Amino acid sequence: MKYHPEATFSYSNLGYVFLGQLVERVFGMSYEEYVEKNIIRKLPVSSDRLGFTIRSAEDHARGYIERMSFTNLALGLFIEKSKFMDRSKGKWKPFKPFYVNGSSYGGLIGTPLAFVRYLQEMLKPESELLGEVSRNRMFEEQTTYDGERTGMCLSWFTGNLLGQRYLAHAGGGGGYYCEIRLYPELGKGSVIFFNRTGIADEKFLDKVDVCYLKEQVMIPEMTNA
Repeated sequence: MKYHPEATFSYSNLGYVFLGQLVERVFGMSYEEYVEKNIIRKLPVSSDRLGFTIRSAEDHARGYIERMSFTNLALGLFIEKSKFMDRSKGKWKPFKPFYVNGSSYGGLIGTPLAFVRYLQEMLKPESELLGEVSRNRMFEEQTTYDGERTGMCLSWFTGNLLGQRYLAHAGGGGGYYCEIRLYPELGKGSVIFFNRTGIADEKFLDKVDVCYLKEQVMIPEMTNA
């Protein structure tokens, strides 16, 4: 054992694979079926806009990676490029359509508007997805056994922009990158999608959200002593 339980925090995609398998064991159905039944069907979105399969290849954005990049060079160590990638187009190299081998850590496929509907539902006082107690527990930042803050809630990272607390998650990989955020105290959320490869949390929403957050920040009036 490298660390004692609750001694430190480290994000792991493998951990979500295990959680997905736990869901399957407990509820006796596939992870995809569970999410479809308990989340997707409760949202005002059609099945072709959010799910685990590509319903229409014509409507599906092609994912790319910058051809002259270290990430593309390193990619050859992990995948068979001739199997997963097409010929280069200018400075970009496109991916062929594929599914992630591990739905619980990044296999959901959807449109930006579908994810907006999800965030809107999460912010509702009477949400179809979570009760108030469960939502508060999900949005509570986790700490180690000695009280050190981890910067992570249940599946959500914490952050602060212009004094406003937010919960966020970013995802990326072969050809795609996206970010979603919730500002619980403001009752607002934001989404941004790219069809190019992203690996780290690039915090693009810092640049987008600051525009409307400036309207929410109260600037105290100057008073004479």
